Amino acid sequence: MIVEVLLPLPVRKTFYYKVPENQSSKIQPFIRVLVPFGKTKVYTALIIKIHNTIEITSTKIKAITDVLDNIPVILPLHYRFWQWLAKYYLASCGEVMNAAFPAPFKLENKLKILSNPEFSDFDKLTPREKLVLDFVASNKIISLEKLQQATKNKSVYSIVNKLRNKNALIIEEYLQVGYKQKFETVISLSDKYLKKNQLDEILKTLKRAPAQTDLLLEFLTLSDFFTKGKVQIKKSELLAKKKSPASLKLLIKRGILTEKKVNVSHLSDNIPSIGIIPPYPLSPVQTKAYQEIQTVFSEKNIALLHGVTSSGKTEIYIHLIQETLKRKKQVLYLLPEIALTWQIIQRLKRHFGKTVGVYHSKFNDNEKVDIWKKVMSPDSDNSFQIILGARSAIFLPYHNLGLIIIDEEHENTFRQQDPAPRYHARDAAIVLASYFKAKVLLGSATPSMESIFNARVRKKIGYVELKERFKEIKMPEIIVVDTKKERKKNKMKLSFSFTMYDAINTALKNNEQIILFQNRRGYAPFILCQQCGWTAKCNNCDVSMTYHKYSGKLVCHYCNHEQI
Repeated sequence: MIVEVLLPLPVRKTFYYKVPENQSSKIQPFIRVLVPFGKTKVYTALIIKIHNTIEITSTKIKAITDVLDNIPVILPLHYRFWQWLAKYYLASCGEVMNAAFPAPFKLENKLKILSNPEFSDFDKLTPREKLVLDFVASNKIISLEKLQQATKNKSVYSIVNKLRNKNALIIEEYLQVGYKQKFETVISLSDKYLKKNQLDEILKTLKRAPAQTDLLLEFLTLSDFFTKGKVQIKKSELLAKKKSPASLKLLIKRGILTEKKVNVSHLSDNIPSIGIIPPYPLSPVQTKAYQEIQTVFSEKNIALLHGVTSSGKTEIYIHLIQETLKRKKQVLYLLPEIALTWQIIQRLKRHFGKTVGVYHSKFNDNEKVDIWKKVMSPDSDNSFQIILGARSAIFLPYHNLGLIIIDEEHENTFRQQDPAPRYHARDAAIVLASYFKAKVLLGSATPSMESIFNARVRKKIGYVELKERFKEIKMPEIIVVDTKKERKKNKMKLSFSFTMYDAINTALKNNEQIILFQNRRGYAPFILCQQCGWTAKCNNCDVSMTYHKYSGKLVCHYCNHEQI
């Protein structure tokens, strides 16, 4: 059996490996395998195709090292989506795989450096070699990457190689640790004491052990034994009220309580549960917009909701999510910034509870793996049906996507700049939706030019407008003042027009507050030499100096230092 695999590398090709006979029964498309690559490297590869017979031009073909999964980690349509991303954004499919998978999914071998305790010829070392050897010895074990960062020496690799040849250093290979399962100790009531009428028997045996009796009653109370019959709680929860660990050990020894370790999720729910409530009723204007969106979705797959600020777009989203969940479909809610996530997740949790998951770059690697598994799980009771996330959330392994909401679709933060693939999450999400035949709603108070053009000129996508604010709140009055003309007419007071000056005075007399927004100070935030990359920095603050064109000076906006 020969498998065709994809490696998380910037190469535009796939590779072939043999499957040992004892592992052939585990092989299936889209599971991960560990493969050797080159002379020393080991990578995690994704099986994309299985070949029983194939013509291999090379006489030697390596065998896979290990099988890492029992079930596929992505669906075939996800791989087709990766291929589209790679082709459209001029990247390799391996780079897309590298961006999509959480770090623990991508095991690879690393090098670690150790000092040789038997080495004694220090006189034969150069000062640089002594410096590197001392640093490694003080850290005991260090990677090549960390050594280069710490020494800030670009030639550290050659120095390490020389020290290795002199037997001063030892270089070993190790496999990077991937996903770590999280375990928690739980305490349970022994099976023979599950009936409530047997509690008297237990308490009689503990008559002369008040500390154990107290701990047992605490366990029964916390576990809701008397009301719900629940007989399992966390050990940390039981001992939280300064209960004696020794008493717990004795209860376990007597066979009254039992303890065991169970695998738990790394995800923690920091948002307090306040009970699930149905979505709030829509206003007449919101209802009209909601119905128009439904009409558009009956004819087209994409709609643009152009709603003014505070018009209640999020409440319309919530009603659309509810309708999608009734059809047993998943929802992806994309936001441009992580900072916006907290307030939106609170609103969604209020209505949809634990079916809501969050995914963005601030989660640690183990949490990302847990989210990945909960999104792909077909069990709707234990999986995330709604994912709220930043642009990277488009790579999660959705199995039944029904709706994608892209809020603030005009934001440039939906664009991935570095590293490859350099994609636009809004456009990529629209393509992802097409694979699931899902609907896409673009929402914004100031839509992008391309979305307006596609909606109002080309009629390629639907267009729904929401002009009124919620509860008929009035829009702010906007007055545009041409300061250039005002200055010519001598109607300026310092840097303020008379209109602004009078408005500020009026607000202050009424004990009101004022916010003044100022655009960028200076003509350019820094000046840069095109040949060597030098930038002018302040001698006092060591920050880039701003160029002011009108005075021809460089100014530090921290200490006001000026330079001509």
